[in-house]
Amino acid sequence: MTAPGFRTALASAGWHPGRTAPAHVRTWLLETMAAVSADGVSPWGLSAAASRVIGEFGGLTIRPVPPGAEAVAHGCTIDPRAARHATAGFTEFAERLGARVFPLGVTDDGAMLAVDEHERIFRLGQGGWWYLGSSAPEGLARLVEGHRPARVDETGHWEQLRPLPRQAAAWSWQEHAGAGGSSADRGLRTAMVVAFLLHRAGLLAARRLRFTAVDDGRVPIDQVFRLGAGNLEEHAAAILAEVGRQCGRPAETVRIELHGASPSAAEPAGDWSCVLTTSGDGRTGLSIGFRGECAVPEASPAFGAALSELNTWVEGR
Repeated sequence: MTAPGFRTALASAGWHPGRTAPAHVRTWLLETMAAVSADGVSPWGLSAAASRVIGEFGGLTIRPVPPGAEAVAHGCTIDPRAARHATAGFTEFAERLGARVFPLGVTDDGAMLAVDEHERIFRLGQGGWWYLGSSAPEGLARLVEGHRPARVDETGHWEQLRPLPRQAAAWSWQEHAGAGGSSADRGLRTAMVVAFLLHRAGLLAARRLRFTAVDDGRVPIDQVFRLGAGNLEEHAAAILAEVGRQCGRPAETVRIELHGASPSAAEPAGDWSCVLTTSGDGRTGLSIGFRGECAVPEASPAFGAALSELNTWVEGR
């Protein structure tokens, strides 16, 4: 399961478990397959995988989750008609892959999306073809959340990508009226408490903090701060001063990411992360994610200890 941003974006677009696209989406498949190349031949062979993906996600417009985890986050519309006339490019790419390729949709910057007969998702944009994931959920999550894709080379191969972050736990709450402080101040104080609890449980040694503010559609600051040795409160004070200098006024929404690795060699190999969002009206969300090869990081004793402490702390908010 991917981080919560993609799931939220997907739900906001109208997706739900077991969704079947409206009947008119099936006519889009027929319109796409009716498009022909210059030699009068239709290159589109609809695979079972393409039919299944469009049958589930067709008609959705999925918004991006800014600012992007590793690259620019892009939204998309799942409508195969958007790329039905790009026959030459798709035909050449299918030959390169050795697999049938079908149009899937278009991104918010005009790039075309494709799905092959193995349900792998690709993007045709600047620099050629890019591999997004081995399934529709993985590929769309990498696009929408802004995780780095892999460029497809001339032989139809690409470098192996790191697994997407998986959500291990999540909370949401409303700060009480007397909480005080700006969203940046409350968010940083909360992030430092969470960092302390995760470190005490032996789960996360926070190494960097990414602070992003959104104000009236602008992003006045999106900066990574290194967290070296020292008091967490001192780090928070220094970061808050820099945020105030760049923003000039309290931002309406703040997103804070804590990244690091387990300080214990006994814990699963991979990276743990914490994402906190808070808004001017006191709404706050917190999630913990894991990115690595371990299948069930939630089973670790350290995670159980951290989860117990965090549950108690959140209940007291």
